[in-house]
Amino acid sequence: MIFVRLLPVLLSFLLLAAHFSRIDLLLLLILALVIPNLLFNQRKWVARLLQTALMLGSTEWIRAMLMHISQRKVSGSDWLRLAIILGILARCPAFSALVFQGPSLRERYPLNHQTEPLKTRNIAILVTTAFSYPYIFESRYGVIPPIFHTARVRIFYRPQIPP
Repeated sequence: MIFVRLLPVLLSFLLLAAHFSRIDLLLLLILALVIPNLLFNQRKWVARLLQTALMLGSTEWIRAMLMHISQRKVSGSDWLRLAIILGILARCPAFSALVFQGPSLRERYPLNHQTEPLKTRNIAILVTTAFSYPYIFESRYGVIPPIFHTARVRIFYRPQIPP
């Protein structure tokens, strides 16, 4: 049952490995294939390391999306479909980092949720909402919709509910 819960994490790292293989970054390719092997170790730092790596992977997808969008704009090609696909790919690692917040994985990787100053779900929402779609709206229509301004405020000032 644990394998099923960790499947999004494994698939996210495989997608990152394929991405790094495509752009010929051998060291990052090896890291993306080796880091999931740490899941066999049942320590607290393993969960945090994997969550951090997944968030960095999400930012890499966002960086790749912005780079490809700028290339498409220079060539005059349509870039909206590319932005939607890579935006979805940027969300996959960010949301797969949330599986460590579930009850079964919380038991396997003992995390102290009382002392965490910033929750992983807040970081996932921040990375995926604040950096991908506002850029698409701004570059396409010239303005950022007001919904994205209020979403950023709610992310930072969300009241913490004790478990």
